[in-house]
Amino acid sequence: MSSSNVEEIREIKEKLLSEAREKAENIVREAEEKANEIIRQAQEEWRRRYEEYKRQELKKIYEKNAQIESEARLKARVIVSQTKAEIIEKLFEDTKRKLEDRQFDVKKSLELLLTQSLKEASAIKKIVVSPKDKKILEDIISEFGLKIDIKENENMIGGLIVESVDGVIIDNSYDTRLLNLKEKELNEIQRLLWGE
Repeated sequence: MSSSNVEEIREIKEKLLSEAREKAENIVREAEEKANEIIRQAQEEWRRRYEEYKRQELKKIYEKNAQIESEARLKARVIVSQTKAEIIEKLFEDTKRKLEDRQFDVKKSLELLLTQSLKEASAIKKIVVSPKDKKILEDIISEFGLKIDIKENENMIGGLIVESVDGVIIDNSYDTRLLNLKEKELNEIQRLLWGE
């Protein structure tokens, strides 16, 4: 073999090796680019999943917080409402106790109640009163120049219940008036106490 042939073979060999090396480098480079793209996509997917998970967890936390806050507000309203109801009940109990203890002008009170009752029923058959008030009422009836049968009721705080000759009953007992006040004026009492 001649030296030119050997040289030619060597050049061909080098050219083939160079081409093979270049192809191999291109294949490796493309593989590295694909690998880097796969890694980048995996990292993006991880970040997306992480952000979604974080968003969902924060949403759960906010929802739970809103639920806890709502329950707390409801409990607070119930407590305030119960406390107000207790205060009003105590107010009425105190008023009842003052009525029972006669911490006011009983004679004047009975005169007013009798006058109101006489306006509603002109002919009175009988009057029911607390035993504590019987003597005072007898004096008032005498002052009014009336003759009316007086009955006692141990269960009354005070005031009077009038029965007319035609069967009409006018209940001006303190018990009933206090109950009516509580039922009819509760909203006004709440407004005065709490501005509601």
